[in-house]
Amino acid sequence: MRRTRIRTAAAALLVLVGCHGERDQLTRDLKSDRPEIRAGAVRRLAELHDDQDFPAFLKASQDFSAGVRKAAAEALGTATDPRAVDNLGSLLGDPDEDVQTAAAQSLAHFPGEKAGVYLLNAYARRGTATRAAIAKAFGYGPKLQEAIRRESDGIWERNTKALESGGAAEKVAAAEELGRSGKPEAVERLIPLLGNDAILLAAGAARGLGDAGDRKAVAPLMAVMKENYPALREAASEALGDLADPTSVQTLTQAAAGPDASAAEAASALARMARAPDTDLALCQIAGTAGTPGAAAVAAKAMASRGGCPLAPLLSRVSKGNTESRASLLALAALDAGKPEVVAKLAPLVEDKDVQVRIAAIQALGAVGSAEAAPPLLKVVNAESKRLDDARAKWVKDPMPKEFAPGFSAPSTTDFATKMQGLEEKVHAAQAARAADQGQVLHEPKPAKAREVIADVGPDDGQLLGVAATALGRTRAPEAGEILEKLATDADDTIREGAIVGLAYLGGGHLTRLQAAWADLSPEAVAQAADALHSLGDAGVPVLVAGLAARTSERAPLAQALGQLKATSAIDPLEKLLGSVGDESAAAAEALGQLGQARSVKPLVELLKDPRAAGRVEAIEALGRIKDPGSRDAVVRELFSDHPESRAAAVRALSALGAAGNELEALRADYYRDVRRAVEQVLGGATASK
Repeated sequence: MRRTRIRTAAAALLVLVGCHGERDQLTRDLKSDRPEIRAGAVRRLAELHDDQDFPAFLKASQDFSAGVRKAAAEALGTATDPRAVDNLGSLLGDPDEDVQTAAAQSLAHFPGEKAGVYLLNAYARRGTATRAAIAKAFGYGPKLQEAIRRESDGIWERNTKALESGGAAEKVAAAEELGRSGKPEAVERLIPLLGNDAILLAAGAARGLGDAGDRKAVAPLMAVMKENYPALREAASEALGDLADPTSVQTLTQAAAGPDASAAEAASALARMARAPDTDLALCQIAGTAGTPGAAAVAAKAMASRGGCPLAPLLSRVSKGNTESRASLLALAALDAGKPEVVAKLAPLVEDKDVQVRIAAIQALGAVGSAEAAPPLLKVVNAESKRLDDARAKWVKDPMPKEFAPGFSAPSTTDFATKMQGLEEKVHAAQAARAADQGQVLHEPKPAKAREVIADVGPDDGQLLGVAATALGRTRAPEAGEILEKLATDADDTIREGAIVGLAYLGGGHLTRLQAAWADLSPEAVAQAADALHSLGDAGVPVLVAGLAARTSERAPLAQALGQLKATSAIDPLEKLLGSVGDESAAAAEALGQLGQARSVKPLVELLKDPRAAGRVEAIEALGRIKDPGSRDAVVRELFSDHPESRAAAVRALSALGAAGNELEALRADYYRDVRRAVEQVLGGATASK
């Protein structure tokens, strides 16, 4: 028995000595010049749960390394010293969001009121990750609802003050933001501003009323439609489209017949309304009688998906001339009216004296896409090709001399050109290496072509032939392939691109032209080529994927087409496109959502971790479409994003996942109407801040 007690005491002594030895090493590690070692030491000391280490945690919370400060924030959450609360409250304002998040998580361990006050005050001032950590610390309960209500009150107060005493731009922004609240008080404040002498402020108030969603604003907005300011009418049209009140149909129809840019917005407002006999009739009327091509095209495109319009009114106007003809032609193109009588009406207009009418007629024939449309287009292509060939003919028929005549000699040369070439090669090599590091390909610049003479051709002279080449390809006429292959080598960019897009419609072996040209196409040609490949179905997928690899910008149309085609073979390049600049990332996220593959959840979630990434809303919506349970935590985090669009998208995505829980309840107090409305649609009942 005595021997056993001796052994136990000896073992305890060894453990004690070992602990002291480890502590001594950890103390030395806290002074290391490597931040990862300092952070590891802080975490290990926290595991030892010794109150004597509290000063070390406080010191580590001031470390220059964010990783060490994060470890200190986590360690302070295990401390029993009440001073930890104040230190963690300070860390909620740390420049690094990971440190803020760790501080919020640690404050959740302290039951006192003080910790709650720190969290409450920080919620409205922090980014998504920290806000989500605070929400979790509050258990998604009443304290969270109080934090959201405080934020809402702060936004309201800030905007009302800006509307009263801010500068001109501040007042416009405040009017729009007040409207986004959807509060009745906002509507009461904004309606009188519709008559303000400052047109930009009146337009901001109109947009705000549209976002407010209160039909009390319909009559005042309809009155604004009689004003003489296009910018104000445009804003009022947008608002009436948001409100979608049937009583505004006639007013919007009249506005869409106007001669200025606001007409297209009025047509767009009608197109956004729900289908109804009077709305469809109005859109068809606009398609046939609009005063601007833009309004006619918008209305016709909307009706193309609603069953179409009677063609007689449009056909009766195609020969009116100028604007009326162009509007009707664009409408016919959007309606995809492929009847023989349509071709008969369009064919003479390809020779109209107004070049814009000719272009519109050619595009309309291309949209018809039938064999009957090919002959007039072939006539245009042949005539324009001959005209340009004649204009490009050399003024000097004989070959240019290759040697200097007697008595003349070559000018003296220096090594300047050689040096410049060497410098250009070095710059190009550096750019190629940088592109390779980013997983991209730097394309060789096209060599400049020396021209012996200047052709008698203007910079826009190829536009008609380029448009006709694309239209001819859309008809898939037997003769089109040979003609377009020749035009695809033309020196004029417009002609060459038009022919390449036309060849894309033909498909098959003609697609090699497009594959070779992807890197050099203009953004407009890329969008047209994407439409052409979309029309080919599965056969267009490999070429679209090749386009993603070949281009370094303007790839959004390609991603959109791949998503619409449900091209699962494009998942890898689409995932690589996530995080790209601008609309490319958004298009890739949307496409991945359409493909609906669970493997895309991880890259979409990774995208959401970057608060500056483009396409965050689309990524959230994509996760909702994929419906993988593993994405729930990421979607819940976005419920507390500092961007209301992301919050509303997260509410819808969580509902689609079938995993909506008590996290949504507090968002009934959100400032923004769109967020509250999304919550109401999921949970039912009235929202808290109506």
